Amino acid sequence: MNSNQKSRHSPYFGRLVLLAFALLAGAAPAHAGNADATMGIVSDPLSASVSRNAINGVGGADFFVSYTVSIKNPSNSSKNFRFIGDVNVTGGPAPTGFLSSRRDCVLTTSDPVRITCAKLEVAKQATVKFSVQFRTPIAGSLMALQGNLYFPVSSTSLTESKTATTTLVNLTEPLYTQGFNTYVPKAGGTFFSGVNGNLAGSPGGVATASDPWTTTVVVPAINFTTTATASEAPSGVSCGGLYLQGGCFLTDLVIPSDPSAFQSLIIYLRIDRTKHLVAVPIDQAVIQYSTDGESFAPVRNCTDPNNPDPKSGDPCIEARKLYPSNAPGEWALDWEFKIRAVDNGKYVNQ
Repeated sequence: MNSNQKSRHSPYFGRLVLLAFALLAGAAPAHAGNADATMGIVSDPLSASVSRNAINGVGGADFFVSYTVSIKNPSNSSKNFRFIGDVNVTGGPAPTGFLSSRRDCVLTTSDPVRITCAKLEVAKQATVKFSVQFRTPIAGSLMALQGNLYFPVSSTSLTESKTATTTLVNLTEPLYTQGFNTYVPKAGGTFFSGVNGNLAGSPGGVATASDPWTTTVVVPAINFTTTATASEAPSGVSCGGLYLQGGCFLTDLVIPSDPSAFQSLIIYLRIDRTKHLVAVPIDQAVIQYSTDGESFAPVRNCTDPNNPDPKSGDPCIEARKLYPSNAPGEWALDWEFKIRAVDNGKYVNQ
């Protein structure tokens, strides 16, 4: 046996090989832990009206935004991550009403807003998702959540950073008065187009000469989260003898859910006195309803004792109201239709 052969079988050579292998094996997980994790953040909805809850302190609507964070761990070992999220609003105050689907994700500062999830355990080859929710501020043009992910939890070395943004539609913009687009939490809420009327017993938006048709939707507490969108436009149909020129409108209400998922939505449709004939009794007015926008049928009254409740595809009018001539401000002589429904649809006054 020559000297080279002896050296390869030397115990010292074997120890060096084992040491080198151990160093390489120890280094790989540290690299994989930082490189393998991926994060995504999605805003729901992408645009939302700013909240009118604070206007004059009463009667306002709530508008919400939710951000869904996903953390993927494709490695073959479980890992613990630390998440820090910072929320910034352009041109407005910090959002309020923080909630999270994870109890271990907490609000550490409220202005500026910072969220901390100190230890997020993600199993091997798995993805963890959680959501954080805010009530939108009363002013501003843009809200952004920047999420920073760290591994391990004690590290100050950033693994990944992602940002999701939400466009805020403010009070003076047409989109704000002619509809709404909002995340709806499990607690429900009141959402409306137009300007807050602040009249006791009349939630939501008052109709005015410049915005003669408004939609208010009261969503009850539910056992799921969803979104709500209402868009308004001239109906394009020929108005009957109850309305002045340009006095017929359509509201398209979209709340993603299973049929009859809601015990009862309350929908208020209001039309300003400048668009209907004041001398005509409101009882003669008809509200048409359609699930597909093609086939419309009159909405029945809820007064039938044998059929008092709404059903899927079958809303009913619970009350009609002519506001008296001495009603406050813009409410005088307006018409209001209070409708109960359990799902989506399109409504037209005719």
